[in-house]
Amino acid sequence: MFHYGLGTHFNAWVDPTRLAQVATRFTSGRIDAQVSSSEHTREMIRDVTAADLHPIVIFDSPEQQEALPDGIWVELQNEVNIGLGRPAPIPPNVYRESILTAYEIASRKGQTLCAGAAANLERRDIDWFINLGFKDLPADIVAVTHHYVPRDRFHQAHHINPWNPTTWTRQYEVDCFRAAIGLERNWIITEFGYRCGPNTGDLSHDQAAHEIGLEWPFWQSQPHCLGAWLYQIQDSPIDDHDFGVYDQYGLIKQAIFETVPLRQEFVMANSDIVIHRECLITLTAYGKPGKYSAYVNPSDRQHVIGMDEQGNVYANPLGSVGGAFETFSISKDGAVGIFDETGAALHRGLRIV
Repeated sequence: MFHYGLGTHFNAWVDPTRLAQVATRFTSGRIDAQVSSSEHTREMIRDVTAADLHPIVIFDSPEQQEALPDGIWVELQNEVNIGLGRPAPIPPNVYRESILTAYEIASRKGQTLCAGAAANLERRDIDWFINLGFKDLPADIVAVTHHYVPRDRFHQAHHINPWNPTTWTRQYEVDCFRAAIGLERNWIITEFGYRCGPNTGDLSHDQAAHEIGLEWPFWQSQPHCLGAWLYQIQDSPIDDHDFGVYDQYGLIKQAIFETVPLRQEFVMANSDIVIHRECLITLTAYGKPGKYSAYVNPSDRQHVIGMDEQGNVYANPLGSVGGAFETFSISKDGAVGIFDETGAALHRGLRIV
C-alpha cells in the first residue's frame, strides 16, 4: 500500500489524542529518535502504534538500531549529504559503510532498512546516490530522499540539467533519482512540505493545501514509491516558516489536514472480490498505457482495489488511482486483472466479470 505519512515526533512526546486525530487520515508516523534514549524511543513507537499508525524511526547509530524493535521500518540518519545537524556532510564512502552495517542488523532483526538520507532531488542529491553506488546495494534496502520544491510551488522543479530547459520538470527529477538507485528498487519520500507563515513569499493555509493536494497523487503515480511523509505535525514556536498540520497553539489547519482522504482502508477476502468491467479505470492519462485501476464495485466509487506485497486485497481511498499497488494489467482473454507490480504477490490476479 501507499503510505500517507506525517512527521509526528522530533525526540519529544506528542499528545495521543492528537495522534488519534492524525490517524483518521494519515497511515504512518515518522519518528526522529536520533538523540532520544532507548526508553523514550520505545514510548514514541508505542504511542504511534497505539494510534494505528505505521512507525518509521530515524536512528543515528548501530547501538540505537539494535535497541529498536524487530520488524519495524528504520531510517538511517537524516540529510547527511548536506551535513544537517553535523559539522560537515558525511562522505559517500563513509555513509555506504554505515548502510552495510545497518543492513546486517536489519536483516537479523527483520527490520526494513530505509537509507539514503538525501536532502532533496537537486543535482547534488542525484550525484550523492550515484557516488554511494546505491544501485549495487542489496535490493531490499528502501531508498530515501526528501523533496522540497523551489519557491513553494508544486510545478517548480530543480534544474538538474541547467543547459536543457526541457528537463526542468519534477518527473525528470524522479527519473534521474530512480536511475541512480535502480529502477526496480522501492523508495520513499520521508519529507515534503510547504511554508505557510508570516514571511514575505510564504503561503496561506489554503494556498499550501492546494500545493500539498497535488503532491499525494504525484507520488502515488510513481513506480515503486511506497509513500510520502508530510513535514510536519506542528509549527515550531521558534521557526517563522510554519510547515505544520497544527499551528504552534495546537489548532488544526483544516484545509491542509483534509488534503489526505479519510482513512477507510480495509482488507478484503480474495474469494469475495471480482473486478467489474464497468469499474475499470484506464491509466493512459497517468502515463501507464495498457494498465488499469478499478473501483471496488459499481456502488462504491470512492475506493479502488489494490493488492499488497503479501497478496492481501484491500480497498484504498480514491486518491490511490494509478498507485503502484493499485495498478494491474489484463490477461489476454480479458478474464483476469493481474497485479504485476506487487513484489511477493507477482502475477496474482482477480476475476473480471
